[in-house]
Order: sequence, then structure tokens, then C-alpha cells
Amino acid sequence: MQGNNEPMICVESIHIFKSDIQVMGANKDTVKITKNGIAYMKFHATDLIEELNNNSNICMNIVGKANVNTWMGNTTPQIFIEDYEVINDLFSF
Repeated sequence: MQGNNEPMICVESIHIFKSDIQVMGANKDTVKITKNGIAYMKFHATDLIEELNNNSNICMNIVGKANVNTWMGNTTPQIFIEDYEVINDLFSF
């Protein structure tokens, strides 16, 4: 008997600013994007980090797996990024 696959979540049209981005880890290859109380995490993300560094504002679609992070008494919803698509790098509100 096969188990169910872990569900994936798609979040569309996320407007990301430099202030939303944190590069982490010993090798500086993990990115954390915090938007609307949700942390979007990607490990071994050198390509994504480069793309984010080259654009001051970016709009993305993100597909990932949901998780909950509890650290120092704080619980934060997070999504581990499996795939992403840059919609554009010049958006206006």
C-alpha cells in the first residue's frame, strides 16, 4: 500500500522587497523570505539568492511544502520552496 504524497502549496504573485530577504547559513546558501507572517525557506539556493540580489523588487510564484517552525517560544508558519517562477522584476502598485 502506498502512502499519500505530501501536499504542495502554490502562492501566487508574492511581491518581494530587499527588506523581506535574509540570506543565512554557514555557506550563505539558504534564503528566507518573510512575507505576511509566513517564512519561505530554500536551502542550497545560490541561483535564487543571485536572482534576488540582482533585483530590488521582484514578483514571484512559489510552490512548496508547508511546515511550522517553533523557535524560542515563537511559532511561525513556513513553506519550504520546491520551485519558483519569477513573474517580473519591475512591478508597480
